[in-house]
Formats: sequence, C-alpha cells, structure tokens
Amino acid sequence: MRRIVLAICTAFVFGTVVNAHAVNVGMYGLTVADSADEFMQITKSNGFGLIYSGYDIASLNKAQTYGLKCLVNFNVSASMASDETQWKAFLNLLRSKVTELKSHPAIYAWYPVDEPDGQRISPAKIKEMVNIIRSVDTSHPIMTVVYDSTRWGNYLSYFDIIGVDPYLKLTRRGDYEKPEVVATVLKKLKSDLNKLKLRKRVWSVLGAFDLQPKDSDVVPPYRKPTPEEFNAMLKMAIDEKVDGILVYSLYAAKDNPTYKRWNLPVDDPNLWQAVRKVPQVVNK
Repeated sequence: MRRIVLAICTAFVFGTVVNAHAVNVGMYGLTVADSADEFMQITKSNGFGLIYSGYDIASLNKAQTYGLKCLVNFNVSASMASDETQWKAFLNLLRSKVTELKSHPAIYAWYPVDEPDGQRISPAKIKEMVNIIRSVDTSHPIMTVVYDSTRWGNYLSYFDIIGVDPYLKLTRRGDYEKPEVVATVLKKLKSDLNKLKLRKRVWSVLGAFDLQPKDSDVVPPYRKPTPEEFNAMLKMAIDEKVDGILVYSLYAAKDNPTYKRWNLPVDDPNLWQAVRKVPQVVNK
C-alpha cells in the first residue's frame, strides 16, 4: 500500500452469509476527517465496518464504541528488521502486545508488516515474527499485502490473508498502467499460490487516490482512475472471486512534503460516489 497511513474499513457481515461468496470490503486512508472520531463516524455512516488501527488499547476501545473491527498494524520496516537490537526489542513488544490485546472484541486480524517483498525484509525475520504471533494467538488471521511478483513467493506461506495492490503505476515506457493490471496481478498471485499448494484468502487493494506534486517538475508515480476505470477495476476483482476488496484513498496526507493533500470526497466527488457504492456492488 506504499506505506499504510490511516485506515481500513470493511462491510463484512460477521457470521452471516451475504451471498455464495461473501467478500470483505474495505477502505484505506480516507482523509476527509481530521480526527479519529470524525473518521470513525464517516466510516460507520457509509456502511463500512473495519478500520486499520495501531496496537494500543485506546484505539481498539474507541473502535469498539463505534461498532468497528480493527486490523492491528505494527509497522515493521526494513531498517528495524536489519538492526538486531531494534529487532529484538520489536519482538518483545510484539509478544507483549499480542498477549495483551488478543481477547479484545474489536480485533479482526493482525497486520504486522506491509509489503515485505518490496521492503526486502528477510523471510527468516518474517517467519520469526509470525511464529511469535501464532504462539500467543491462533484465533485471529495474519495479513499482509505484497506487490513484487518476482519476490512475493518467499513470503506467501507465512500469512493467512494475502493482498495485492495493483495501482495505476508509471511504467518505464513513460505511460501509466491500465485498469487491466488488476486482473493480471490477481491471476499471477493465484497461479503462484496454486504452484506452491497454498490455500490463502486473496484480497485486492484498489487505488482511488491522486498525487498532485507541489513541485511542477515532479512526475507522479501513480495516477488516479476515472470513476469508469474504478468500476472496471472493481469488476475485475469481483470476477477473480477475491475474498476481500480494499479501496486505498490516501497517499498524500496534509503534511506530505512532496504532494498536496488528497481529500477524495472533496477533490473528486464522482470518484467518491463510485467508492461509496463498493459494498453494495460487491455483496448485492
């Protein structure tokens, strides 16, 4: 997710069969809100039910008051994993926090690391981290998102939920990828899982953000989809029978040094309307 910043939401109905293939539906990083309470209220009122959170009890308690579930993130980084002192301190923190929080009713899953393949974190470190979580808690799934198909095979076995984030990226040719990249990447991930004989839940993260450089000489590495392109991307994910669809709408927050703040509902109301309809479209 090119560094997750704020939130994930989902319209999954726990314990209820919505259709033959119920799909988790969520949203990362809606920046319309400047406070946790405002964000959670907007999240809830638009029919989403799961938010991304930190590993503190206060965040989980607040989410619970709004009837929301959480993906609990630990923000593991390559620099942390490459420093043995930092790594040992992190593993101690991880064990302590999972032990403390595992029974909290607001937890949906653990999200210890984002894009370990892109960060090139040692698979041995990932295994060590995941083993600690599972030694303490076996009732919640562990999730990550991967994006580098040349490396992700080294990480797939360690997680219960595997997401991919095929955004409309700038290519070496100087143009941007087309919406069809969603189907291409999902097919590749599913093919690799089959080759490895792994049964995992597959989720797709769809980009709904725009990068507006503060410096006119900066070429954005991604572009936003049009509402029509977003709808096409959503259909591709549904057609691939994914287990979850997350919409990532935050890339540049208000304090980003390179890009202007992106506020989806205000900056592109038409795209926002398409995003708001995702839960209805997916599980209709």
